[in-house]
Amino acid sequence: MAFLKKCLLFCIGGGAYVGLELLWRGYSHISMFAAGGVCFLLIGQLGQAIANGMTPGQLLAAMRPHPTYEEALSEALENLASKL
Repeated sequence: MAFLKKCLLFCIGGGAYVGLELLWRGYSHISMFAAGGVCFLLIGQLGQAIANGMTPGQLLAAMRPHPTYEEALSEALENLASKL
C-alpha cells in the first residue's frame, strides 16, 4: 500500500510540474515529470520528518550534500561506529 501511495504522489507531483510548465512555457520534457515527482516526494518526506519531531540540526545534517556515494557511505559507517 505504501508503494502505491508513493507512486500516486510521484505521478501527482510530476503531472503538476509538467502542467505548470506547459501553461507557462508552452512545452516541457519527460525528465521534468521525473524531477517534479521526486521533488514532491522529498517535500512530503521533509514534512513527515518535521511532524515526527526532528530538530532543525538533525534535518540540516540529514540534508547535507555528499559529493560521492563513497563519501556518503563512509560517513554513514563512521556515524554508526561512533554510536556503538
